[in-house]
Amino acid sequence: MKTNRITLIIVMVIVMACNKKASEVGPEPKAIKMGSKYIVPADKGSITNVVKQANTTEVKLAVMANFIKEEANKLYFNASAAEVKNLKAGQVVLFEGYELKKITSIAEAGGQIVVTTTNAKFTDYYKSAKVTYNQKMSWTASALRKARVSIGGRQSAFKEIENTNDLEFSGDISGWNITLKLAPESSGDGRKLNVELDAKKEGIAKIVAKGFISDFTADSQLEVANGAATSYGHQNTNMNGEMNVKYTFLTLN
Repeated sequence: MKTNRITLIIVMVIVMACNKKASEVGPEPKAIKMGSKYIVPADKGSITNVVKQANTTEVKLAVMANFIKEEANKLYFNASAAEVKNLKAGQVVLFEGYELKKITSIAEAGGQIVVTTTNAKFTDYYKSAKVTYNQKMSWTASALRKARVSIGGRQSAFKEIENTNDLEFSGDISGWNITLKLAPESSGDGRKLNVELDAKKEGIAKIVAKGFISDFTADSQLEVANGAATSYGHQNTNMNGEMNVKYTFLTLN
């Protein structure tokens, strides 16, 4: 058995959703889809050089105060939301503070406006745009609850156990049985995420890793032209951490 101390580069990919400020009106924001990927709501950012696609519109945050719920691809609003009532089938709509949707139909039922929708992509709404966005990634227990964890691109392969302040994931990938425990530091200021990884491959090897990841900033840039993404860049800054890794090989082929 051998023990090494290494600088942590990447152990997992964690995509975190941000909370809205209490002073903002409307429901919690959702990630915007572009192709098969999701653009996570930013702490701050800008969209410039904007040219919208034809047959697009938006519903402002003030109107979104009338939003009730989303259920089975239907958005429910109070009947007083006249701007929503005037939407048309086929329009791609940016519901501010929420997400992009394509309208299928509008109806009124039970004193509510019911908007039937399908999902829309970023490029369904923007023909051209330059987007920059920035997120401060911290590791509070509440932020961790909103995380999606992907290991080896196989998020669905893992069982999740939610404890008081931490999360635990376990499952099998390519013959490895993996358990991953994530716990924010006990002080609660979100500066460090404690990580514990246990991986076993029956009769071949075992790896145990313990350490932490520091908070960091995620910066992204995206350019769209003529309805297609022309460039995308992403970098994490001020990410630090370290792991103690113990590994045992029982057989070598």
